[in-house]
Amino acid sequence: MGEIAEQMQRTKSAVRTRALKLNIAIARAENSMQRGKRAAPRSNRQDIADLTIPRLGKRACALDWAIYCRRMNPTPFRGPPAQFSALDHIARARQFRRGADKLEDMESAEPNWPKYALLGHAVELALKAVPKYFEQSETYQKPNAAKPANHDLVGQYDWAKLHGLASNQLVEADLPLLSELHKDHYARYPQALRPVCLPSEFDDLVDQIIADVETIMRLR
Repeated sequence: MGEIAEQMQRTKSAVRTRALKLNIAIARAENSMQRGKRAAPRSNRQDIADLTIPRLGKRACALDWAIYCRRMNPTPFRGPPAQFSALDHIARARQFRRGADKLEDMESAEPNWPKYALLGHAVELALKAVPKYFEQSETYQKPNAAKPANHDLVGQYDWAKLHGLASNQLVEADLPLLSELHKDHYARYPQALRPVCLPSEFDDLVDQIIADVETIMRLR
C-alpha cells in the first residue's frame, strides 16, 4: 500500500508540473501575440502538447490541446485598435448606406422595413464616429452633458455637435423622423401601424450626415 500511495503521489506531482509548464507556454504565446508576433510554429505546438500526454489520459490531452489551439488561432475578425475605431465606424456607415441604396422602397404593398433599419444604423454609426475621432486626442475633454442612448439619433447628433460637428438645417428638420423609427425599433419588429415616410425620403439626410462627419474627420 505504501508503494502504491507513493506512486500516486509522484503521478499527481508530475501532472501538476506538466500543467504548470503548459500554462506558462500558453501565457508566453499569448504575450507574443499581443506584441504582434506570430504564433508558435506547429513544431513548437506539438512540443507543448507533448507536455500533457503522459498520465493525463487521451480525453484530458484532447481538451487541453483544443484549448491551446483555440488560443493560438483566434478568429481573424477581431476588434479594431482604438486609434482606428472612428475610421471603422464611418466606413461601416457607408456600407450600411450602400446596402440600403440597393433596396426598393416598397415590397409586397408595404414599406421595405429593412431599408429603414439600414439607413438608421448608417446614421448611428456615422454620428458615433465623431466623438470617437476626438477621444483619440490626449487633450480630449468629455463634454459636460449626459451621453445619449445608443439608438437615439437626435441625441447622438447633439452629442456629436458638442464635439464640433456643424449643425445642418436639413438634418435638424428631418432627423427626428428617422430617429423616432430607429429608437423604437419600429422597422425591426411589427408594431401598431402609423404614418411613415418612404425610406428614400431619408436619402439626402443620411448622405448629408455622412458628408458632414467625413468633413470634420478630414476625410474630404
